[in-house]
Amino acid sequence: MGNVFEDPEVDFNYDDLPKDIEIEIIYRERIRLFYNTVKSAEDDGYFDYDKVHFPKPLSLLYGFTGLRGDAKDLYKLIKTGKE
Repeated sequence: MGNVFEDPEVDFNYDDLPKDIEIEIIYRERIRLFYNTVKSAEDDGYFDYDKVHFPKPLSLLYGFTGLRGDAKDLYKLIKTGKE
């Protein structure tokens, strides 16, 4: 889990958690991934975007709202079933 936050007012023991926990992420809209171009997104197999808003192959795809870096990598692993 990474670092554990210690709060003297909270009596919580991570050892008491069941070992077979599954995480479900709920979201309102599609999860957006950042790509330098629409073409690179399609080359990577990402087609989950509105083609009306991104009609040109050299358009920046989700420049402000898309996942990047480790979060993007983790999302792609989850979508392919590797995580």
